[in-house]
Amino acid sequence: MEAAIPQKLLVVDDINANNLLIQRYLIFDGVTVDAALSGEEALDLISKNHYCLFILDVMMQGMDGFDLAVKIREDENHKFTPIIFLTAVYSDEQDVFKGYESGAIDYLIKPVPREILTQKVSVFLELDKQKSELRFQADLLQNVNDSIIYTDLEGVIKYVNQGTEYTFGYKPADLLKKTLSVLFPEQHKDLTISELLVVIDFRPYEGVWEGTHKNGHLIWLDVKINLMRSSDGKPTGYIVVSQDISDREKTDEEIIRSLITGEDNERKRIASDLHDGLGQTLTASFFNMNSLKSEIRSLTPEKQNQFSSGLSFLNEAIEETRNIAYNLMPKSIENYGIIPSIKSLLNSVEKETDFTISLSENIKKQRLSPLLEINIYRITQEILNNAIKHSNAERVHFSYQLHDKEFIFTYEDNGVGFNIDKVKADQKGEGLSNIKNRVTSVSGYLSITSKVGIGTSISIEIKL
Repeated sequence: MEAAIPQKLLVVDDINANNLLIQRYLIFDGVTVDAALSGEEALDLISKNHYCLFILDVMMQGMDGFDLAVKIREDENHKFTPIIFLTAVYSDEQDVFKGYESGAIDYLIKPVPREILTQKVSVFLELDKQKSELRFQADLLQNVNDSIIYTDLEGVIKYVNQGTEYTFGYKPADLLKKTLSVLFPEQHKDLTISELLVVIDFRPYEGVWEGTHKNGHLIWLDVKINLMRSSDGKPTGYIVVSQDISDREKTDEEIIRSLITGEDNERKRIASDLHDGLGQTLTASFFNMNSLKSEIRSLTPEKQNQFSSGLSFLNEAIEETRNIAYNLMPKSIENYGIIPSIKSLLNSVEKETDFTISLSENIKKQRLSPLLEINIYRITQEILNNAIKHSNAERVHFSYQLHDKEFIFTYEDNGVGFNIDKVKADQKGEGLSNIKNRVTSVSGYLSITSKVGIGTSISIEIKL
């Protein structure tokens, strides 16, 4: 195991007694606390040393704490080093705001109780220690390609490495004080309470997330989240490590797309064979038998009934063959487009079930790509099948909308709902898996929300 890297703090106050007091307070193993009596002396020390935390007095002769903080931020090695301001006089909120604008992480009023100061400093020491461990594991934190971000418990970004620019295109200064919603708009919105609890329980979270590059492109990332704790065990924030796996995810997407396209092509072939082959044969047989109706009058009533019954069964077989062929590959999609086909499907289901089905759309007769149209149709079928089998809903609603080069699908019902986490844990829900694979095959984003006793909602977003 690597030896621990020594940690250094710098305390700057033009009254030496104050520096000595803080040095006496901040006694931690492996930590050195340097002191400076002026901004100029501090800058000289900074040019020769690397510090993991600055504690600056605001009111000093010559260069005050605000001006010193600005100078510190100009130093490449200390651009993001935490700064705590100390002041003996609280004037107004404007001064506090100025302090934060100058680069402060915290703002404390003198006299600062020893326990408060040591507690706050220990948080930053722990953060620096964990960043140092990441440097050992990843060569140098600023040079790795993986994005490493530190946020507070509210998700506000406090630190980013240079790898974040490589991954997301943003410079560190672009992200500080913003939330993770900039990088992960969908996951930030949809991250479930149970997933957060996994992190809070100090069991590192890991998952594949869809992120947004600065240029607007979607990227796939392997995301790991660890909870950061202070020396007394209290949660302080999160370390979020993201690795771009777009190429790997793209390969998986291509495989899924190929499988689904192959499956749909096979459906199309079978549907064609049923319609043009078996269907035509059955129809010809029906007409031939039907033409004999006038010639069976000489048969006994029993034989006539058998003939009529056989003719009826043959007619049912023709209808069933047509239905199977239609379900395998609806000709209406190819001939009329997705919305007329969806309307036909929903109308037939509404007639056969107790559902009240509503539909909203702005696509009309506009045509989408054949791949997208058939996948939208299949997803609708899959959702309907699941709703019929499991939802016990009275009302269901489907929406198909086009907005700014994006297709948005939503589904809602007022059924019994289900526990999504339990379904995932039990690895059940083939229908959900089929939906997810089809969404993946068209590079879409899927979000499913369901609560037991309330109902289910599904949203799908697909870039066109």
